[in-house]
Amino acid sequence: MFKWIWTLFFIIPLSVHADLDPASRNVLIEKLNHVYLNLAPADSSKVAVTLRLADLLADRARVASMKDIE
Repeated sequence: MFKWIWTLFFIIPLSVHADLDPASRNVLIEKLNHVYLNLAPADSSKVAVTLRLADLLADRARVASMKDIE
């Protein structure tokens, strides 16, 4: 699983910088949430996964807020 997490961290930054369509962003959030829920509490990558998930959720909220303003 550790190898999968590192692969995820190389893929997510590339896809976050490109504007994702809402469906793709939601799939990415769901997958990362699944990883987060299956990590052991003492896992050293838990903080990094939490921060990346928070970043994706914040980006989704930012995009939704921008649409509300328009």
